[in-house]
Amino acid sequence: MRRTKLGFRRRDGEERKKVVIVMEKLPQELIIDILSRLPTLSLLQSTRVCRSWHQIITTDPIFTTLRYNRSPISTDALFLTNSKRLYFNQLIKPHSSPNIDLSSFLHGINTERFDLKVIGVCNGLICFATFPKVIPRARGRTNNFYRVNSFHIINPISKEKLQLPKFPKSLKIGSTSKIESMIYEFGFDKRNQVFKLVFFVFGLNENVKKLLLFTLEGVASRWRSVSGNVVPCMMRYAFSNASSIYVDGCLHWITRNTMPNSTDRTLVIMSFNLSDEAFGVIQTPELVVVDHHSVHELAVLDNSLCWVDSESNNHINIWIKKGDESWTRSFCLQKSIVAPPSFGPVTPIKFEQNGRLFLKNRKCVACYDVQDNTATFFDVNYGDPQRDSYPDVFPFVGSFISINSH
Repeated sequence: MRRTKLGFRRRDGEERKKVVIVMEKLPQELIIDILSRLPTLSLLQSTRVCRSWHQIITTDPIFTTLRYNRSPISTDALFLTNSKRLYFNQLIKPHSSPNIDLSSFLHGINTERFDLKVIGVCNGLICFATFPKVIPRARGRTNNFYRVNSFHIINPISKEKLQLPKFPKSLKIGSTSKIESMIYEFGFDKRNQVFKLVFFVFGLNENVKKLLLFTLEGVASRWRSVSGNVVPCMMRYAFSNASSIYVDGCLHWITRNTMPNSTDRTLVIMSFNLSDEAFGVIQTPELVVVDHHSVHELAVLDNSLCWVDSESNNHINIWIKKGDESWTRSFCLQKSIVAPPSFGPVTPIKFEQNGRLFLKNRKCVACYDVQDNTATFFDVNYGDPQRDSYPDVFPFVGSFISINSH
């Protein structure tokens, strides 16, 4: 048996050497192109094959650009489970995809006292916050989402982590009893090549609005307040406290706006340019008057802004907006196949060239075959014996960006 095992190891090593020898004969441009198509876990293994591959994957700017342009191919799924576990999964096979546990990044965080919430996933970095656990009271539950304990940024691939400094006293956000809502977002400033954490605070008084920014730039990293009345009033009604909708240097939210000469409100999309630190408005594909609970979602698909309309009882329409182009309806899915009633709303995660569309819902991840009109489901609680809550799912493209270099 030992000889057999050693023989296999020797044979594997010989095969690996043959692959490297063949690859080294290829032009550098072709090697970069091949490596940029690999999924995250395969890419991580490739850094250990030889020094030249490690250098390409970790430092080559052409490789980095190609990889992000091909993110629909290499996208993994990041899960946050039970408010105290982090792991990611490549969704290889239903019910048997291996989970990569990221609990080592939570060292020093008491998950019995604090809940975790992912604020944003951008360019391979994950930003999450900790909040005191919600304690049941005799008259309802307290909303501890306004009581931020700490912010953290991690890179699961380079295995780096960073806890952000506390708010300086000069940027007091006020008593939580006077706060109506907060919004958190994380993204990348393309012009200045820095990551930014955006933090909105809305008081009970409609005139009270604050915008705080944390810029991640090495020793110059800091919190600051954006002065002036720059935050539009309708940002107060944003649907999500942390939506993680980042496209081409801008963050996005769904919110409501009052129609002229009417008390009705319509849905609009607000954007925030991280370079200019300015807001913009994007119209939805179709006019939506808010008269009931909204069944619309924002997502990112093929590096483009995506609008999901689940208002119909039978179908889910998915619209895509590429750059400055108009909205295009790209998918019309049969709701009974991808989103049974108890599964809740769906949001696309990635679309593969073989015609498979991955979508998340409240209970699982669905893989929809566009050609066959069939769906396969991945149990995202797989391996979790408690199964007492459902995870949040985020598209994730691994990178070797160093947190300490920004």
